[in-house]
Amino acid sequence: MPNRTRNEVTIYASPSRVKEYLYRMPEPGTYEFNMHKLFPEKFPEGDELGRGNWDYDWMIENTGSKRLPAVEMHDEEDAEANATRIYYDSARVPNNGTLERLHQITGWTITNEYEDECREFEGTFECAWGDIINDERPGRP
Repeated sequence: MPNRTRNEVTIYASPSRVKEYLYRMPEPGTYEFNMHKLFPEKFPEGDELGRGNWDYDWMIENTGSKRLPAVEMHDEEDAEANATRIYYDSARVPNNGTLERLHQITGWTITNEYEDECREFEGTFECAWGDIINDERPGRP
């Protein structure tokens, strides 16, 4: 059974602005989503990693995935597009709910190209101008 989904996310904002919604981990270039900033009604200040108030059903319903991913971010910026790229693996399915919430808070255009590790499915998730589109399709062999 597949366990990981590869996510390649483009956020149309500068790395410094994107980092405002991430929590820096000890390993260089590694972050996690700051759950307090994204979901303050669920995760109080001091629970930025969402470990204290973690709840399986809530995570599935609100983030799309049961676990928070470790996010790789390179401090490279596409100057023409003003875009930041982040990469991570999520548990079983993409965590598009987290990306949708980030879009709702910031208004940034966000695109996620995702693919299941066993190639059972792949897709493109996009948040732009308040519209949410998820084009999931069978994976390529």
